[in-house]
Amino acid sequence: GSNSSLSLSRTAQEKKSSLQAEAKYPDFRGEADWFAGRRGRRHRRRRGRRSPPRAGPIRRPPPARAMAAAPRGEEAAAWSEEAARLVWGGAVPLQVHLHDADVTALPPPPPFLTLGPRVGYFPLLVSTIKAHFSSSLPPGVDTVWFEYKGLPLKWYIPIGVLFDLLCADPERPWNLTVHFRGYPADILSPCEGEDSVKWNYNNSLKEAAFIITGNSKNVMNMSQADQLAMWESVRKGDLNSYMNISTKLKLGPFEEDFLVRTSSLGSRQGSDEPESPGSVKPCRVPVRLYVRRVQQDLEYLEDAIPVSDWESVSYINRPFEIRKEGGM
Repeated sequence: GSNSSLSLSRTAQEKKSSLQAEAKYPDFRGEADWFAGRRGRRHRRRRGRRSPPRAGPIRRPPPARAMAAAPRGEEAAAWSEEAARLVWGGAVPLQVHLHDADVTALPPPPPFLTLGPRVGYFPLLVSTIKAHFSSSLPPGVDTVWFEYKGLPLKWYIPIGVLFDLLCADPERPWNLTVHFRGYPADILSPCEGEDSVKWNYNNSLKEAAFIITGNSKNVMNMSQADQLAMWESVRKGDLNSYMNISTKLKLGPFEEDFLVRTSSLGSRQGSDEPESPGSVKPCRVPVRLYVRRVQQDLEYLEDAIPVSDWESVSYINRPFEIRKEGGM
């Protein structure tokens, strides 16, 4: 009787400890299994074999009958809303290590596991990460920055963009190093925490508004309450709140029947050609395209040498133009 009670008590205690560990450190085994399968499929393709079909549920487009019944505008709006929710709900699993030079206590602290929102920014994670490493940090003023394989990460680029740009062969979790001293001011622009990220976001919003409408008055004329509400929605990853505020900027909507084509910013500037009667002014969707240069001709981008400096990365702004079919 006493032995069975002791065994049950020990089992309950082990289960409780396991649950606590899972709550503190997220389980990325599912991501790791997916990644391992992806690598296996890539190697099989290199050997000329057909990769087996991927297991799991497959998201299929709506049936043809349903697509024919729904107007094209409604169909496009539904797909657009679904895409936005997937992007805003996406996250990158992160494993953050404290740099050896910042460790002041033994044993060194374990890495910190967390999820980085794809539309979020690294400075917004600093308070949580610092709390994990607080007992090992040196005294003094913090100048926090992140590094991946020796490359300082630009804090004003969203986490999801950095991950896609720098991890051609995605690793999960993404192993990063955090520094609390020695800010590389010759590589990174100064960052004063959340205020700097907010300022940068507002500037990007003004630039996007200018591309769409030809001016940024709507953004400049936002009330302080709306500016704060929009930033809070971005900081928290709240798409519904963001949509409620962004609709006031009148940066859309898209027209019902449209074709999409790329257009440079200056493609129509300075043109003397008169617009045809009944033509419709196109709606422009601002896009910032990051381009990574490689030094050799590769069959698989995963085989490229990791980015060692930002000189090999550039970006260009190219808006998409959306017009009615009759106005093309």
